[in-house]
Amino acid sequence: MEAVVDILRRVGQMMLEHPEIVEIDLNLVVVARPGEGVHAVDVRIVLSEEISAPVEATAR
Repeated sequence: MEAVVDILRRVGQMMLEHPEIVEIDLNLVVVARPGEGVHAVDVRIVLSEEISAPVEATAR
């Protein structure tokens, strides 16, 4: 169960770090024996059609 929670957290974190990702489809996630992890067999990532310029931080 920990491995399933971990993969969901990692996917969520990736989406937070990359706002251009609008959808992730993990099709067929295989949960192996304890200690052997979780494996996504097929992954589909949809990116936004809008490409925004990077935001630069400014010191005040």
